[in-house]
Amino acid sequence: MLEFEIPDKWTSLVWLVGAVSGSVFHPLLSYCSNTCKFGWRHCPFMFAGAVGATIAFLTIGFAKDIGYAFGDNLSEYTEHRALIIFGIGLWMLKISIKMIDARCREFLDDLASRD
Repeated sequence: MLEFEIPDKWTSLVWLVGAVSGSVFHPLLSYCSNTCKFGWRHCPFMFAGAVGATIAFLTIGFAKDIGYAFGDNLSEYTEHRALIIFGIGLWMLKISIKMIDARCREFLDDLASRD
């Protein structure tokens, strides 16, 4: 975020994205994971979260380059396309981390309940 020179008053929105995505996607993913018919019902969701996190890391890391490829002018003060791509990548990362974290907790709960 320092590379984009975002003012401090707007950085608090980053934390809001995590809270909103957690309150919306966590119950939805928990329901889908608990009703899954696979033998290892949490593993496809953990794998999808890992793939999503990888794509999100690459999107965040190369946001300026992707924005330039879509037409951003590097001599301008604010690269709007790169900033939008950065925001989408950050949102994907928050959702992917929530997806991995919740599925790992439920997987450990399933393993511990057998004793």
